[in-house]
Amino acid sequence: MLQKLFKLSYILAIAILCLYCISNPKTEIQYHGEKSKLSAEVFGKLDYKVKEFDEGMPDDWHKAQFQTIWQRTYFVKRNTSVKEAEKTYPRFWVREEVYETEDLAAARLKKIEDKPPEYVDFDYFIVTGFQRQKNVYFIQTDSVLFSYYMDDFAAKLSEQIK
Repeated sequence: MLQKLFKLSYILAIAILCLYCISNPKTEIQYHGEKSKLSAEVFGKLDYKVKEFDEGMPDDWHKAQFQTIWQRTYFVKRNTSVKEAEKTYPRFWVREEVYETEDLAAARLKKIEDKPPEYVDFDYFIVTGFQRQKNVYFIQTDSVLFSYYMDDFAAKLSEQIK
């Protein structure tokens, strides 16, 4: 009887731990390579919330053109509406590309507007970016209204991840 009670308590403890992990996900993303300076906390400091996240190996075009070794993409949306239009929230794709060397990262940044050949013109976004060591950060949007906010966001993000 005592052994069954112990097993039941153990299973219950595991279930509670699993529920805790599901309801309190880690906000720092772990990935291949050095530790990322991007996190939900960093975006939160800038008044943005991470809506989507993806990471993995780059596609063949990125590997062939730029020797990209890893990439991650965040879709973020600002918590506060813009002054010009109520209930309009800036949204950006923040793409972090990782390279073996700083020279490869610098070469990629010079070609920030290059895109895979399968992209058609209306699929391309307004883009800006910056480099930090072996990483290149792209900030993209699909709305001209957000271009001013994008430049401001990029500058503030750059400061946060120094």
